[in-house]
Amino acid sequence: MTPYVFWLVPFLSLLRVALAISNPSPSVYATLTQPFYPPNANCIELRVPVTISYERLTFKFPGWKDDFALQDFLTAVTSREGANIPSPITGAINDTSSYTIAASFCTPRQEDRKKTIILATHGIGQARTHWNSAYEPDQYNFVQYAISKGYSVWFYDRLGQGESDTDSGFKTQLRTHKAILVELALLVKSGTVTGSFGVPEKLAVMGFSFGSFITHFAIAENPGLADAAILTGINYNTTGLNANGLVRSFVPRIASLQNPRRFGTLDPGYLTWVDTIAQINTYFKFPFYDFPTASYCEEFKQPFAIAKFLTLTDGEFDASQFTGAALAITAKDDYIICDGACEGIFEEPARTLFRNAKFTPYLHPNSSHNFNFHFNATEAYRVITDFLDATDPTLIPLSLRHKPSIERIGPAAGSLATSVLSYYQTLTSFLSNPLHLKLSTSSDSVNKTLVEADELLQQDPWGWVQLIVEGEDEFCNSTIESGIPTFGVEMPLSKISYNGPLQDALFCLDFSQHQGTEHKDDPISRGGRLNMDIDDRPTVNVIEDDYCFSEKGDHSPEDTTSRSIHRLVHVCFLEHIFRLYLKTIDG
Repeated sequence: MTPYVFWLVPFLSLLRVALAISNPSPSVYATLTQPFYPPNANCIELRVPVTISYERLTFKFPGWKDDFALQDFLTAVTSREGANIPSPITGAINDTSSYTIAASFCTPRQEDRKKTIILATHGIGQARTHWNSAYEPDQYNFVQYAISKGYSVWFYDRLGQGESDTDSGFKTQLRTHKAILVELALLVKSGTVTGSFGVPEKLAVMGFSFGSFITHFAIAENPGLADAAILTGINYNTTGLNANGLVRSFVPRIASLQNPRRFGTLDPGYLTWVDTIAQINTYFKFPFYDFPTASYCEEFKQPFAIAKFLTLTDGEFDASQFTGAALAITAKDDYIICDGACEGIFEEPARTLFRNAKFTPYLHPNSSHNFNFHFNATEAYRVITDFLDATDPTLIPLSLRHKPSIERIGPAAGSLATSVLSYYQTLTSFLSNPLHLKLSTSSDSVNKTLVEADELLQQDPWGWVQLIVEGEDEFCNSTIESGIPTFGVEMPLSKISYNGPLQDALFCLDFSQHQGTEHKDDPISRGGRLNMDIDDRPTVNVIEDDYCFSEKGDHSPEDTTSRSIHRLVHVCFLEHIFRLYLKTIDG
C-alpha cells in the first residue's frame, strides 16, 4: 500500500434527503438524440468484444435487499476497524472474463486532421455521453471541441454503464476497468477499432474522476501504453479528505429501488445518489452553472458498483516509469477531491509521482468537480487541446529546423517591461499553462526593470507569466569565456523539451564567442540541451542604437565586455527568446 492511497468518493452529499424519488417521470431531455454526432465530425458506433485476464479482489457482502441494510453495511465499513469489523475484502483470485463494450469514434471532417487519437474514460455515475453532450453541445461537448481542433476521440461506456455489458455490482471493480482500458488502448493503437482512420501516430489516454484513476493506474503499470495522459477531476493529496466522512455524507441508495424504470434489472450491488440536489452539492459550484444543465446530468446519470466504490484507489500510484506527457486538470473549487479548495494541495505529490514525465498541473477556476458542465467548460477544453498541441513531438521540429527570422525591433533596457507585456499579450493566444521566465544576471538595473515587468504581469488574472530574477549567474551551469553572464530562460510549458525526455523546456544562450560553431545534430533528435551560439544561427547582435538586430550574427568579442553592454545583451536575449518561442508555436 503506497502512502498516497486514499478514498476518492465521487458524488458525496452533505444533504440528507428524507425521501428518494422512486420512479421519476421522463423529462424533456429524454427527447434529445442519443447518440449525438457533432456536426463537424464523422462518427461511427462500435461494439467491441474484449477478453481480460487479471487478479480480481473478492469480497464478503451481507447481501442487502433494502436501503436500511445497505446503510448498516456502509456504517460498518466506515467505522474504525477492530475485531468485530473485518475488511470486506477477503482475498484475490485469477479471473478471465469476456465482455462487449459500446463505444463511439469521431474524427474531424476537415482534411488536415491530426493523427493523434484521444481515448476517453468517463467517471462514476456517467456514460460516454459525459464527453459528448447532446445538451448545449457548443458549450458542454468535449468531443465537438476536440474535433474542431483537429483531434479524433474514441470514447466508450465502461462496463456496467450505458450500452456496454453489465456484470455484478458485487464483482465489477477498478481492476476490471483497468484491464479493459488496457485492451481497448491496444486495439486503438493497432487500428483495429478506428475504421478508415487506421493506425494513429500518437495515443492520448484521458479520464475523468474515477476514469482518471483507472487511466493513471493503467499507464503507471504499462508506461508504454500511451504517449500522453490527461487526468481530469483528480488529486493525489490526502490533505483535506475525510474518507469516512465522505462515505457517510454520500448516503448511497440501491439503484434498482431508487429508479426501477431505468435500473430495475440491476442487482443490489449497483448504487446511486439520491437526487439532483445531492448531485449539485458535490458536482457543481454556485453561481457558475445553471439548473437545467444539472437536471440534464441527473436525467442521464448512471449507477455504480459497490465493488467499484471500495476499490477506487486500488492500484500503483508511482508513475515514474511513464516518460510521456501528463496533464492533471482539476477544478479549483473541487468539493469531492480537495474538500472544496485545491490550491496548495494539488501539485504534490502529483509532480513526484510523475517525476520522469513532462507533467503539467492546472487548476480550473469557477467550477467544482464536473467542470465539463460549468459555464467555462470550453476554457478547460482549450487547456486540454493546447496541452496536446504543445506536447506533440511531431509539431515541434517544423520551426526549429529552420532559422527564425529576426527583424529590427526594440526595445532598449528602459522599455523592457512594456515589451515583455506586449509579447505576453501575443503569447496568450497560444498558451494554456504558466510561462516562467527565469533570468540570471548580475546587472542591478536590469533586475529593477524586470521587477517592474513582473509587477505588470501579475495583474494578469490567469497568472500565465511570471518573471523570476536571480542575482547570480549560475542557471545554465556553464563558463562563459567572454565574461558575459549566462542568460537562462526556463519555460515549463509542456511545449518543447531539450533537457531529457519530456522534461521542462530549457533554453540557454551562452554567447561563448566561438566563431563557426555549428550544431552537430538537431537538438530535438539528439535529446540534449539546446545551446545556441550567435555564430550558429541568427540570434541577436548588440549595436550602438540599443536595438536587437541580426542577419549574420557578426560581432567582435570586444563588443561584449562592458557592463552597459551586459544590460543590453540581456534585453536582447529576452526579446529574442520570445520571438523564437513564437516562431516555434506558430511554425
